Amino acid sequence: MLPASVNLLQQTPEDKALCDVLLSFPGPLRLIEFKSAANRSDKEQARFRKLSHALTCKKALTTLSHRIHWYVETTP
Repeated sequence: MLPASVNLLQQTPEDKALCDVLLSFPGPLRLIEFKSAANRSDKEQARFRKLSHALTCKKALTTLSHRIHWYVETTP
């Protein structure tokens, strides 16, 4: 049996570089960002622009990013 892990990275230095939660199982890998729908900060839009620009060089990475990096918007 291969190891699986769930890492809560929120409020850690890795949160800024990676995500809020990192799920790693034999096979699937998910990076999950949880954001409040009320939070419309420019910071998130700037992050999205940087990531999109970085992914334009390699289309295969865009597909990979869409598969593993999930953005979850929440409301109270």
